[in-house]
Amino acid sequence: CYYLCCSDIPCFNITSDDSGSGSTGSDGDTICDPSAAAFEDTYGSLKDIMTELELLALFTAAAIHDYDHPGRTNAFLVACGDNKSVMYNDRSVLESHHVASAWYLLVSDERYNFLSGLSSAEFKRFRFLLIEAVLATDLKRHFDFLAQLNAKTAEGEGMDWSSPEDRILALQMCIKLADINAPCKDFDLHSQWTKRIVEEFYQQGDHEAELGMQISAYMDRSKDEPRVPELQLNFIKHLVAPLYHAMASSCLIPGSWVEITEEEEEELRNSDQTDGLNSAKPTIMPHTHKFVSQLQKNLDSNYAVWKERDEIYQASIKTNGTVEEEEEEEVPAPAADVSIPEEEEEPTEAPQARTRARSK
Repeated sequence: CYYLCCSDIPCFNITSDDSGSGSTGSDGDTICDPSAAAFEDTYGSLKDIMTELELLALFTAAAIHDYDHPGRTNAFLVACGDNKSVMYNDRSVLESHHVASAWYLLVSDERYNFLSGLSSAEFKRFRFLLIEAVLATDLKRHFDFLAQLNAKTAEGEGMDWSSPEDRILALQMCIKLADINAPCKDFDLHSQWTKRIVEEFYQQGDHEAELGMQISAYMDRSKDEPRVPELQLNFIKHLVAPLYHAMASSCLIPGSWVEITEEEEEELRNSDQTDGLNSAKPTIMPHTHKFVSQLQKNLDSNYAVWKERDEIYQASIKTNGTVEEEEEEEVPAPAADVSIPEEEEEPTEAPQARTRARSK
């Protein structure tokens, strides 16, 4: 979250009220409107438009968003009738538990309460922002948030930084990407996180077997280890990449502009993306620059690694017949909070929205 909020974002122009083109937040801070700016090789960051209280809530939410996690999914807790599931009425069970448990800890001892200096109104607002941020990490609501952000980009209006609601949406998108951004890291670090989450999946699968439940998809340690590349490909393609590109199109991703030639622009526009990530074309300013990000580079690189490994595994099945015919098995649906949706057609025009919004 710190990286997303404090790193430079291209075309994130900060203007003041003196120029007549900016707007001011309720606390008097300058609010920028990058959607209304023509392309310039200029940079800004989210910390310049969010209030200090919003940033405090976001960073606190990042610290507590998985507090006291039991290593089981929401779907498992609901299916088992776990106390947490009953307490939170089967809705965003883990996310509600994380924020509630952390809040109890915060206010249980004055030694932990770093909010004692806030006014009553600030304290109430902080709690609201904290809850909104942590609950946004529930993947069951993932596509609702994407729809909200994509709608703003598609309509050509962009984010209204004078609106507290839009700043909250940006806050929620930041913690969502931070939560699932392991594929946006370099592969060595990404693979470490993959091993941890896969082992957590297997532990849940073991628990499901002990209880006589159907083992969830990708959670059977006796046969699912070779399917890790498939798991990661689906996770990247259907969850991480659409989120990244929605944020990039809305000018919420740190990066830089790189000059390109007309030949490079034509090649990029006409390149075949059907075998890669949905909407993977970079944002392009006509005949001048393309937007590049280290997050994008890592995402594309990691996707290629997993794709190669999955192709090797699939080829070994056909060649050696070493794996049971999975086509004849009915694979159980993934848990709701880690589900991979059926492949949908992604809006290939989404990355270009940055271009349109900046040039209007």
